[in-house]
Amino acid sequence: MPAAFPFDKFKKGLIKIGLNETNYYENLSDWMEKNPNTEQSKKDFFWYLYQSLLSSVAKNYCHDLNSMYELQRNIYCEMFSFLVESGKDSTVAQKGINHCDIQKAALSELKMDGEIIGGNRCKLASKITGKTYSLKALLIKDAIPYDRCSREGGCTCNYGFRPLRDSNGKLIGIH
Repeated sequence: MPAAFPFDKFKKGLIKIGLNETNYYENLSDWMEKNPNTEQSKKDFFWYLYQSLLSSVAKNYCHDLNSMYELQRNIYCEMFSFLVESGKDSTVAQKGINHCDIQKAALSELKMDGEIIGGNRCKLASKITGKTYSLKALLIKDAIPYDRCSREGGCTCNYGFRPLRDSNGKLIGIH
């Protein structure tokens, strides 16, 4: 018999990333009135909460993009763990994490490049690991080919960002 899904662990994660515990129970009560009391329905409830938090952060932090992307990244990280624990493809959450990382790098006052950091469980990852792209190019189109990933459980490739230097070794700022 499979172990019970660790809902309490993910409830704590939701509260850690900003969901008020009272709101959690109010939302849960409303959800349970309208939906069956099954494990899948509870998982759907958690997914609904993650989506609601992403939307709320976008609405409430649009004046502070750095904080917005940091908070959204934290939500996507929780979503990633939730999907892995659920035995689902986690690529959608990894894309969200990478999007937030690209956007945060773009807020830097330094000119940056992004380098793909791939895992070793996908043939494609070993081919793209170490490839470097300008931040400008990554803002136009994410360079990771998620749809071609062969890793069971989804893509875990991400980016590392590094500031660029001029010929004298000085950091290059964005003007």
